[in-house]
Formats: sequence, C-alpha cells, structure tokens
Amino acid sequence: MSSLLGTVPGNGLAPDGSGVQIRLLAQALRCMEECVSVTDVNDRILFVNSAFLRTYGYEEHDLLGRHISMVRGNPRLEGGVEQILTGTIEGGWRGELWNRKKDGTEFPILLSTAVVRDENGAPMAFIGVARDLTAKRQAESAQSFQTALLEAQMETALDGILVVDESRHVLMTNHRFAEMWRLPEEVANCRSDEQLLQQIAEQVSDFEAFVATVRHLYSHPYEKTRDEIPFKDGRTFERYSAPLIDSHETLRGRIFYFRDISERKRAEESVRRSEWRYRNLYESMMDAFVQVDLSGHFQEWNPAFERLVGYTREELSHLTYQELTPERWHHLEAEWVESLVLTQGLSDLFEKEYRRKDGTLVPVEVRASLVFDASNQAVGMWGIVRDISERRRLEWELHHAQRLESVGQLAAGIAHEINTPIQYVSDNIRFLDEAFRGLQSVLAQYQQLLEAAESGVVGEGHTAQVRRFLGEADWEYLSEEIPKAIAQSMDGAGRVATIVRAMKEFAHPGCKEKAGADLNKALENALIVCRNELKYVADVKTDFGTLPPVVCNIAEINQVFLNLFINAAHAIAEVVRGTQQKGVITVRTRLEGDRAVIWISDTGCGIPEKIRLKVFDPFFTTKPVGRGSGQGLAIARATVVDQHGGTITFEPNGEQGTTFRVALPLEAASAEVNE
Repeated sequence: MSSLLGTVPGNGLAPDGSGVQIRLLAQALRCMEECVSVTDVNDRILFVNSAFLRTYGYEEHDLLGRHISMVRGNPRLEGGVEQILTGTIEGGWRGELWNRKKDGTEFPILLSTAVVRDENGAPMAFIGVARDLTAKRQAESAQSFQTALLEAQMETALDGILVVDESRHVLMTNHRFAEMWRLPEEVANCRSDEQLLQQIAEQVSDFEAFVATVRHLYSHPYEKTRDEIPFKDGRTFERYSAPLIDSHETLRGRIFYFRDISERKRAEESVRRSEWRYRNLYESMMDAFVQVDLSGHFQEWNPAFERLVGYTREELSHLTYQELTPERWHHLEAEWVESLVLTQGLSDLFEKEYRRKDGTLVPVEVRASLVFDASNQAVGMWGIVRDISERRRLEWELHHAQRLESVGQLAAGIAHEINTPIQYVSDNIRFLDEAFRGLQSVLAQYQQLLEAAESGVVGEGHTAQVRRFLGEADWEYLSEEIPKAIAQSMDGAGRVATIVRAMKEFAHPGCKEKAGADLNKALENALIVCRNELKYVADVKTDFGTLPPVVCNIAEINQVFLNLFINAAHAIAEVVRGTQQKGVITVRTRLEGDRAVIWISDTGCGIPEKIRLKVFDPFFTTKPVGRGSGQGLAIARATVVDQHGGTITFEPNGEQGTTFRVALPLEAASAEVNE
C-alpha cells in the first residue's frame, strides 16, 4: 500500500517503519469480497481492491488518480464527506446510494466510510467499503411481488382462507373468509383463535362436533382433512385443511380453505330426487326400455322388457339382441342401424317382432337412438319398445267389423239384387206347378189308354178322352213355355248363386297368412256386392289385363276395393243428383314390372285441393253424419302400404272426378316387415 500511495503525488503520506503492516493491510483489503476504495482528501482514488474492479468493470490503471465521482451516481455523499471532515460524524458514514459501472449501468450499494487521520487529527484519506445491493434489491422486489401476488390471490379467492401458526394464533384471513362466516374484520383477524372459534362455531348446526373436529386437528397437526360443515341457516361449507411445513420440514401452522357448496348440495339433492323419480318411472313404465352395445349385448333394461320377452335378468345378461330377433329381420335391422348411425338421430317408429322365451313371436313397435361416449363416438343404442299384440288384434277386428259394416250397409241393395231373380224363379215355379197338375190328368188318361190297349179293348171313347184332356191342359202352349220357364229359373238361381258366392268370398274373414289371389276376380266380386249402390248413379266399365296371382290377404284387399267403389258412387251421386244422368266408373288393371296396378276412376265431384293432404287421416270425412265414419281410406292405406308394402295414391281425373291408383307387389317378401 505504501508503494501505491507513494506513486500518487501530493498525497501528504510518506512511508515509515510500519511498511510491513501496511503491506499486510493492503493484501487483506485486496482479498475482501466487498468493494474497497481509498481516496485522498480531494476524492482522488489511491487504492481499489480486486472486488471493486470486478464489480465496476474497470482496470486498476483506469481508476488510480481519478476522481471518485466517476463511479458515483451523485458527486458527493449527500453531505457525508463534509460531516466527516468537520468531525460531525464520529467513526464514519454508512448509507445506501447509487453507483455507476464503467458501462454506465447504475446499481445500488451499501457504503461504509471511515477517515484516516494523522497524529494531529487531520484527515489524510478516506476508506470506503461498498456492498453491491443489486441481488438483495432483486430478492426484495421478488419477495414484494410474491407477497403482493399472495395478497391478491387471498383477496380474490372464491374460497375463504384462514391461516394459523403452531400456537393457534391467527396469521391471516381473507375478505371472503369474513364474508362467508359473517364476521367483522376485527374479529376475523384477531390475534387468538379462541374468540374466532367461538364466533364461527355458534353458526354451525352441531356445535360440539365442530369444536371436537378442531381439537382433533390440533392434536394431529400433520393430518390433512376434508369434511363438510352444515349450518343452522341451511348453508353447507366444504372444509379442507393441511399443515404448513417450511423448507426445513418444520411445522409452522395450519391453513384452512372453506368453500360454500350449498348450491352444489341443493343441485345434488335435486339430481337425487330427479334420479329417484326417473328410477320409479323407469321401473314402473308399461313400455319396455332396453339398451345394447354395438355388438348387440344387453346392457340395461327395465322390468317391462323382462315381462315382454319372458327372460329373467340373469338370462338376458347372457343373450344378445340378435338372439331375440327372428332371422328374417336381421338384414333389415342391419340397414336400419346403419341408417341410424349415419343420421345420428332418433329413429322413426319401427315395427318388428321378438321371439319370447317360449318360442312365440310378439309384434312390437320400437323407437331407438344412438348412445354416445364423451368423445361423441357411438357406443350403443337404446330403444323404447311397445307390445302391439293387442293393437294388432283390435286392428284386425276393426277391419273385419268395418268389412261386415260395409256389407250390412249394402244389405238392402243386395236383397234387392237377389229379390229380382228370386221373384221370376218363384213365378216360373208356380207356373210349372199349375202346368204339372194339368198334365197329371192327361197322364192319367194315357194310363187308362195303355191299360185298355194291353187288354185289347181300346175304343174310340178312350182316344177321344185323351184328346179332350190334352186340349183342356193346352198342351201345345205348355210344350213351348215349360222349357222357357225351366231355363229362366235356372238362370235366376245362377244369378242368386253368383251374388251369394261373391258375398261369401267378400265377407269371409280370411286369415293372417298371405296367399296368391286373383285380383281381377276380387274386383268382379266387389262390383257384384255393391252393384245396387252403383247401378242407379253410374255405369261400370272394366278393362282387366292379365295378372298373375298376387300374394296378399285377399279379404283385406276386398275391403279396399269396396271402399273405393262406394266412395266413387257417392262422389258421382253428388254430381248427378236431381238429374236422369249417370256417371261412369272405370276399373282397369295392368301388370307393371313386379307389381299389379289397379286404377279406379270416377266422374264424381272430385277431392278439393285444400283437403287432399287429409283424405288418408283416420276419422276424416266430408260426408254427412251417419253416412261416413272416416275410416275407409285410412284402412285402405294401412292395408295397402303398411300390411302389403304397396302404394295407394290419387290424382284429379281430368276436368271432373278422381282416379285412385293401387299398386301391390306380386310377392309378399317385400311387405313382410310391415306385418
């Protein structure tokens, strides 16, 4: 240090015998971690250590002899040097200020200064020891930010927060805690938790249980807990607590989180009630519910489904949907499921059959939908299934009753149709009876003549007697009229037989099985049955093409034809009423591809455009009360479309009237799904 000082001219310091001590002191200063500087009374730098050079970014030759202000943020130490020189400050000056590095960066330091005096007490030099406060300031800033962040989190948290130390003193609470427990701020932040505990415990439903829980936590300080606290006012808090442990694994207290779950509890209770209602509805509903995975295995079903198929829950758990479905439905169901997957929606009503455990088939009506997982992938299907056995039976009875009702309504006309041929059969029989009695006397005379001839005593009297009786019987007339009477009687009986046979074929209830039938013959029978309804208002023209047998339920198809003929007659009657004119009903049949097509055309009043969409609706009719039930066309559509897989449509017939078109498949395979 002496050599260094000696290189600075005008420093007023000369080396003396204490050079060794000075060198030792200089070496010690160089090794210090703090920044050390020595300046003369004029603030010129006499010495800096290695830490100073590293911190400020200078080389030693850049600083020696230079004014200390080159590294200071301020020219003077805010009066500190003057205070030292005048002796105002004993032992030096200590404070924080800003310094500047070689690159111009300013940074905070903690500076301690001391004055070196000569034997007369005059200042010789100043020693400054500086510590870089940058890291400390950054740490303080980070700590301040973390503290502000924690305070912000505490105050904005939706949960109430309470922190106590290991001595059960309250360290902090947030605003939400005081708000939840309805406490004034001074109580929520009291130094002891005794008063706080008393305040909050009085609000809970079970005071003793709450206090016991708190005491348990203090006796088991390392335990984490989660529980619920019911309140007298109906609220419910969820409480979570955990120990506060520092980095040295030392217990420093406990933190409590309180969350108001009253709404959640009410929602859960509502869900439970809803689930209970759903379960009761699910278990008691008359319709069957079933859910299957995509492979067809049953996953869930209600008791109604078990009753429907006759299997127990244990048995159904080992079966698949396909095993309960007759084979003839499999390919149709595959198409139906594929369509359902593509549309990803609720299916229309779909009729099929289930095979019960006893082997019998039960018709059902199904409405189904897909089941999706959380990723919106189809994982199965559910369906509402309704047993329609009784409905099918009632429909069949309704159709049969409607057919008989139609026959009953036509009974008077049919009786009239039968009465005419029966009348002249009856008249001819009376004529034959009278003729036979007259011929009996002639035959008696011939018998006597024969006996006389055999005895050889035939006289003129015998032949005259025969000739007289023949004249009385008017044999010439009878020989011409009797054959005519017999022919007329046979014709009349034939006509009656035709009507009766047509009635029998039309009114026969038939069976549910389909069989090949002659539709041309069926049309002829229907025309015969309703002839009395038609003949006074319309002439009937037929144009029957060659049709192969059509597989159908002919009794049901007969009813369709009769309904269409009666409707045509009524429509024409509206037009010709009060006139002597007649309309025309034209019946035509043709084979089109694999379908038999029937056209029934009339020249009646037609169907107004505003009601055309309703004509096939059940119970819709424009006829007066007592003349139409509104079931005819509805049953016709159900028969043709639903039961036989055909079509029935209509269109205006030119300027007047309507033409109905009925198309039936030749084979029943395409319609079996609708049975």
